[in-house]
Amino acid sequence: MQIYLGGTNVTQLVTDVSTTGSRKECARTLRASIVQSPADKNLPVVKVSNGMPVAMQADGQYFAGMVFSYSSSTASNKIDLVAKDHGIFIKRNKITYKVKKLTAEAAAADICAEYGMPVGSLAPTGFVFSRNFMGVSMYDAIMTGYALAAAENEKKYQLLMEGTSVSVIERGSYIAAVIAEGENLIEASYSESIENMVNQVDIYGKDVDVVELRKSIGMVFQKPNPFPMSIYDNVAYGPRIHGQKNIDKIVENSLKDSALWEEVSERLDQPALGLSGGQQQRLCIARTLAMKPDVILFDEPCSALDPISTGKIESLMEGLKDNYTQVIVTHNMQQAARISECTAFFLLGELIEMGETKRIFEMPQEKSTEDYITGRFG
Repeated sequence: MQIYLGGTNVTQLVTDVSTTGSRKECARTLRASIVQSPADKNLPVVKVSNGMPVAMQADGQYFAGMVFSYSSSTASNKIDLVAKDHGIFIKRNKITYKVKKLTAEAAAADICAEYGMPVGSLAPTGFVFSRNFMGVSMYDAIMTGYALAAAENEKKYQLLMEGTSVSVIERGSYIAAVIAEGENLIEASYSESIENMVNQVDIYGKDVDVVELRKSIGMVFQKPNPFPMSIYDNVAYGPRIHGQKNIDKIVENSLKDSALWEEVSERLDQPALGLSGGQQQRLCIARTLAMKPDVILFDEPCSALDPISTGKIESLMEGLKDNYTQVIVTHNMQQAARISECTAFFLLGELIEMGETKRIFEMPQEKSTEDYITGRFG
């Protein structure tokens, strides 16, 4: 066994070491005790700080990470430290990224490159997808493409850390870990505990620009709520107040994207309140699209509409999924099963279960999820 702390071999000073988790898991923890006695001049002085690189090689396995916390005791003459491998950042860091018509493996490589993570081996799938990710973990962003591929090819994939590199393998395969002394260590320096550090945005923070935040999130309500103005002015309202140019083109493109242009192109100056309920809802979607948000939130968007209008809205949402992340709140189980790729079940404000829609509806893991889907309550 060889243990390095900050690039220095401290193997002879380690009295106890343990790891939790398998090398095939994304994030692992290492705990070690290091002999340290200032009074004993025969012992080298070991300096430990949060963020210091830690590496261990033992029995063909390799751990690479950094110190997350440590404590020292004069009574026991030792330093106890806890280190976590770099997979913890894959699990915890929240990212925003747009994938457009890439294979699962190409998307994983792009995401890692964007956020400075080295890439090891990425299992080939050939499966092409598009998705907008906002505020999700890097792990979830990488594995979404592989989960969708798995639904097609019935293979199973897993993400693991090979030293400091991100790898995705097909379950049952194996990647050999290779380490050269002093290499593959990510340098980092932190003065405080980094246990809870993640890359995410607090939307309630004092430094958050609320105007910019609202530009990136669109909202479509349960009941259509067009402004009491013309069809044209409804769509143009947002771009105008933000000083955008080419308003006519924005209005036309937004109405086309919402499948409403053909129905209203000859009467853009007429009141929006004169449209049917389904048309009003599509106009509200067009008004949202005009601002090019990253995420569109739908609150029961079809509950006040007839079946024909509901079908048009669902077709529209299906067409938007390649360019927009859509979050839909609905009590309609059939609708959720028809149009969603991922389903989350909430009960009394608590997230009970989340996963691929097909699995949630066919093989729910939680009894309350199964009871709701099968109509035992709700």
